[in-house]
Amino acid sequence: MARYTEPLLKGIGLAHYFDIVLSGDTLPEKKPHPLPLLHSAQFFGVTIDKLLLIGDSLNDAVAARAAGCPVFCVLMVIITANRWMASTWMPWSPTCPPHCN
Repeated sequence: MARYTEPLLKGIGLAHYFDIVLSGDTLPEKKPHPLPLLHSAQFFGVTIDKLLLIGDSLNDAVAARAAGCPVFCVLMVIITANRWMASTWMPWSPTCPPHCN
């Protein structure tokens, strides 16, 4: 949500690196709907196939496929609140994400 995301990015000194920040409540629809991706492409003045979504969930893959956007998913398994057990980096095509077939 924007009320959390924007103060967090400002508080850790990263806000100035972003031209746009879309949270789950920024637009009328959120992922897995394609609207956030389509909005981002329009904001940057590029076609959707030139945008790259880097995501970590099935909703990211579904939204990218619906929008026609390439996606790179990072899947992680958490074993404690402070430690990652494993991470897998998987490039997924917008036409063939593994969970969407």
